[in-house]
Amino acid sequence: MIRQTMLEGLRFNEKLMVLNHPNTPTLYLLCDAQWEHCMRGSTFDKERFFEHNVLAMIQVMSPKEGPCNDAVEIKKSAAIDGYGPTLYDCVMELTDGIINYRDSVSGSAKNVMRKYKNSRPDVDKKLLDNIDDPKTYPRTPDTIDDCIPGDMAYYEDGVDDDDIRWEDDPLSYSYNKELSPTVKAWVATGNEFLNKLESGGDLFYTDLRRWGREMFDTAGL
Repeated sequence: MIRQTMLEGLRFNEKLMVLNHPNTPTLYLLCDAQWEHCMRGSTFDKERFFEHNVLAMIQVMSPKEGPCNDAVEIKKSAAIDGYGPTLYDCVMELTDGIINYRDSVSGSAKNVMRKYKNSRPDVDKKLLDNIDDPKTYPRTPDTIDDCIPGDMAYYEDGVDDDDIRWEDDPLSYSYNKELSPTVKAWVATGNEFLNKLESGGDLFYTDLRRWGREMFDTAGL
């Protein structure tokens, strides 16, 4: 029961792959690894792959205000059929941790972070130090945890306008997770997939940004 709750909504039992092309290092794609139906003889149908195989996308960036525990900031995310949390987990494992975009956070993205904070003992949670609250900053002598509040929240003396304490806000933490054999295998499958396309002269990465924009505009986490 505990494990079922902990992994609620995750798709780690499926045949998937993670694409993170070196020419688009800030963009992660979670895709169905069964892509043979996209072949037309020796030609790969990229449009068919995008329509049927791409399940989720996340765009990340380095935080501008503070090191934030060396976590990457999730700027945009989109997914179909609930695959977003699975890709969130993948990015957590493949980086030094994640935080949400500091300026604006959707309700669904905040719910994912709330689950990490309250219902995922397998996730490492590190409290950030709010550099915008002079009455409580610094809480720690280390500067590696320095950051600003998420979702443009305003805190004074450790409490925001809704009487929520800084340490109770799921956006006040960075979240990290040890690299699992599953995600490591998904990345290897994705790299093998990209190498096959590149070796055939197909510049697959040139379409990633266009696909990303289309998906971000039409699907939420």
